[in-house]
Amino acid sequence: MRGEAGRTSDDDDELFTDALGRLKEDGCALLLVGSVPDDANSRACRRMLGKSTTESRQRVLVFTDATRRDVDERLPAGHTHAAAANAAVVKHTPAARAAVSQSSAPSATGPSLDGLSERNVDGDDVSELGAAVVETVAELKGDRGTLDTAELRVCLDSLSPLLEAYDEADVFRFVHVLAHLVCTEDGIFHAHLPLEPSARMAHLFRPLFDAVVELRMCEGYPQQRWHLPVEDVDTDWLPL
Repeated sequence: MRGEAGRTSDDDDELFTDALGRLKEDGCALLLVGSVPDDANSRACRRMLGKSTTESRQRVLVFTDATRRDVDERLPAGHTHAAAANAAVVKHTPAARAAVSQSSAPSATGPSLDGLSERNVDGDDVSELGAAVVETVAELKGDRGTLDTAELRVCLDSLSPLLEAYDEADVFRFVHVLAHLVCTEDGIFHAHLPLEPSARMAHLFRPLFDAVVELRMCEGYPQQRWHLPVEDVDTDWLPL
């Protein structure tokens, strides 16, 4: 690992491990960047959503392209329906794309997808998507009114369709609100941005996140590299 001058690799390993523990305990927002195949993004998503079958998890998948039907690929192995995954899906099609995708997108009153609780949002305002996510989280909390540490896991499937349809400032505010919502519940929020880390959009959104997870393919295998600005720690490339 690469940290400040004078720090050893063991020091950075310990800093990274401690930092991950604090992020999980306090709630955090993670930005996933890199131009990688979709199955690599799905693999990363499954890890962020949590594989544990012994700890309670409440998962929300926010799809920004309502035509997608591969929800099960984003859920941890064996979690392919609501009873097993405690999962909910929010799907959004911006108004500008709704007419194009209308024939293949599920209707708002249609059946749920593979038993998952599903909410469809069509509109010309990204804040409508934010409101739907807020409502979904409230439903997952139910009568409890609160969630355990790291219980809530929220995935924003891709920022790209939102940036294509809406003003950058509006998308920035939306992500800020979503990250704050999840972190307030001591949960873990991650967003996919399928661009290289040097891209302008990656730099624009980076301040909203506690860590940036860079993805790449190496000899056909996905790898990850973490950047934690507060601790000034950058990991080496690690298997995903």
